[in-house]
Amino acid sequence: MRSKQIPSSSRLKFSDSKGCQYYFTHTTETNNKVIEKALKKERLKTAISFRNGEVIYDKFKCYADELTYSAIVLPAFYIHIWRPIDYSILDEEVWKIFCNEKGQPVSRYTKPRSWGNFEEAYTSFFKRLIDDTGLDWRTVDRGLWVPGHCLKEGMDNRSIKPPIKSKNFASSDYEKQETKLNPTQIPANLLNKACYPVDQNVDNVPFRYRGIMITRELIKITMELLNTEPTKTLPQNCRNDVRGKTSDGLDRRIKESLNTDLRTANIISDALKLAG
Repeated sequence: MRSKQIPSSSRLKFSDSKGCQYYFTHTTETNNKVIEKALKKERLKTAISFRNGEVIYDKFKCYADELTYSAIVLPAFYIHIWRPIDYSILDEEVWKIFCNEKGQPVSRYTKPRSWGNFEEAYTSFFKRLIDDTGLDWRTVDRGLWVPGHCLKEGMDNRSIKPPIKSKNFASSDYEKQETKLNPTQIPANLLNKACYPVDQNVDNVPFRYRGIMITRELIKITMELLNTEPTKTLPQNCRNDVRGKTSDGLDRRIKESLNTDLRTANIISDALKLAG
C-alpha cells in the first residue's frame, strides 16, 4: 500500500477520513493467500482483541503462525501491524544487518527462520538500538533496512564474514546481551534418553545408515530444530544440492546448522522413526 502512485501501482477505490488517496501494487500468489487468511473475520476479531490487550501474545502468535509455514517474516509482520511499538518488523534486510553486527557469516540466503530469532534475538537488539539512539522505532527500522538491502545486493550466494565494526556504532553493548541465534539447546541427560532407543532399536550411535553417519550431533540438531517450531514439525524438503539451492525445511536447516551440503533430513527422520 502506498500514499503516492508509482508506475506499477493501481488506484484504490478508497480514501481515508482526510480524503487522502491510496495505491496498491500486485504481490505474489503466496502473499495473496496469506492476505486472504489474515482477513478472515474470526482472525480479525482475535487480532483486534490482541491490539486492545485482551489476548496475550503467546495465544495470538499461534493465529499468526497459521498464516504460512514457509517463513517467519509474514507472521511476525502480522503481529507488528497490530502492536507496532511493542513488536518490530522482521525481514531479510534487517536480519542480515543484525547477523553481520553479531559477527555471524551472512549470505544472500540469510534470513530469520524461527520465532526464537524474532523474540529472543532481534527484538532485544532493536529495542536497545532505539534506547541508544533516542530515535523512534520507524526511523530505526528504515535506517536498518537501507544498509541491509545494500548488503544483500552486494554479495553473491556464498557466506561472507562481516567487516570490521565501526567504533561509531555501539555494538559492544549488544555483545553483552545474550542473544540466541540457534535453537534452544537440549541438555545432555535428555539427549542421552533420546539416543538410548536409537541404540536399542536401530544401531549403536554413531553408525552409518543409508550412506549417512547418524551421530549424536545430528540427532541433537534435528530435535532442536523441530522443537523450535510452534507445531513441532517442519517439511523435509530434501534435496541433493548445496544448502543455498535447498528449499527451507528440515533438510536446509540441518545443512546450515552443521555447515554441510549433505541431504540428511529424510534419513535421520527414518532412523528416529525406527527408534520409536
